[in-house]
Amino acid sequence: MNEPDVPRGIREDAIAKGRNYALYSLLKSPLAVASVLMLLLVVVLAVFAPQIAPYDPYRIIMSERLQPPSLKHIMGTDNVGRDVFSRIAYGARTSLAIVAVVVGTATVFGTLMGAVSGYLGRQTDMVVMRIVDVFLAIPPVLLAIVTVAALGMTLYNVMLGLGLSWWTWHARIVRGEVLRLKETRMVLALRAMGASPGRILFRHIIPNCAGPILVQTTTQAGLVVLAAAGLSFLGLGPPPPSPDWGYMIANGRNYLPAQWWMSTFPGIAILVMSMGFMLLGDYLRDYLAREVK
Repeated sequence: MNEPDVPRGIREDAIAKGRNYALYSLLKSPLAVASVLMLLLVVVLAVFAPQIAPYDPYRIIMSERLQPPSLKHIMGTDNVGRDVFSRIAYGARTSLAIVAVVVGTATVFGTLMGAVSGYLGRQTDMVVMRIVDVFLAIPPVLLAIVTVAALGMTLYNVMLGLGLSWWTWHARIVRGEVLRLKETRMVLALRAMGASPGRILFRHIIPNCAGPILVQTTTQAGLVVLAAAGLSFLGLGPPPPSPDWGYMIANGRNYLPAQWWMSTFPGIAILVMSMGFMLLGDYLRDYLAREVK
């Protein structure tokens, strides 16, 4: 099937105008700017951790244990003398890795399952949705706890445990969008012109689901940060002495309230990262809703 080509100059102008409008809308929203700055801070910490961290996050110096925040240790030290700020900087790498793998896998797999289920319908739709219902009946954190407890406390098992349950929300959202889009005039015209189901689904329908998928992805990223920190707090995350934020909070709770910095600063890091994703998801939802209108 031959599709009409849009002149290159017109297409490039339309893309440039769309980008400029999106950037202008982003800069007009204080919450959107705040979310971008929060996430940018976490990314900078993760990427440049070796240059930013003043100390080795694994180095134990018992003579400097439980030091309060000062010019030498801006966020203090923990119970074995490790620099809290250095561990938070390196811990950003762990958190970003978990978010990237879990949310990326959930987005790709959930989108494919939801798209196929919604487009094919009938028996395929029934089977896929019953599988989704089974996973939704199990709390995500509980499924992750069972997975990590069964396979061992490693970073890969944490990702696997969270990824097993997070794809279902993408599948439901994409299925609903596909059910709506496959009855539109665009899809009916493509069928009449002889386009194959695969071309219709992957070339035309799924790209038109990008808005809801993007909103769901950013919102879920914030939830994954909290879930991963919760697993580490319970002792089911990356094993010590990994610089993990959830483990740092759990380690510092035994020293509250006197050595408050051990748990407070990792908690702030989790708040900043999860809030950044949540605020960005809210902005994208509102922006896309305005575009539809």
